[in-house]
Amino acid sequence: MHPTKPLNLGSFDMHPDERLFVDIELGDNLSRRWERDHLYRAGDYVRPGNGFAYIALEDFSSGYHEPRWPIYIGTICFDGSGRWQTRAANYNGIDVINNAAASLPSGLSLFSAVTWEGSRVRVPVSGGVSGSKYECFVEADTVSGQTIVGMFGLRCSADRR
Repeated sequence: MHPTKPLNLGSFDMHPDERLFVDIELGDNLSRRWERDHLYRAGDYVRPGNGFAYIALEDFSSGYHEPRWPIYIGTICFDGSGRWQTRAANYNGIDVINNAAASLPSGLSLFSAVTWEGSRVRVPVSGGVSGSKYECFVEADTVSGQTIVGMFGLRCSADRR
């Protein structure tokens, strides 16, 4: 069910008698990356991981080599038979989650449904045994067909902080 190397989504502490909402921001893990020899449409965005988003200015096929992405807003670069323009990252080029699920180990349970909005997933967890550590998995499907799988840790403690 899970790939050999899921994303590490961090770890959280919880009290065994309380319910915990684990909020996970998938953000850049949902970004649309540049692809070689790919047909882009005017208005498509990519995020190469440099803190900026780039919008396709016309329909075109990308080149064989990834462009040298400029880092000034409004700057244009060339790619294959088309052009990209630099934009602020914001939510440009972020794929949207349209379904999410969680897989919890024995001893933990969901006290309500897993929910999602935009690039955020909320996992409602309860249960656990004090002194135990758990590995939990989240799987999110996006509008464009990506599947993102991540793992987060839960540490159960009777200490109230």
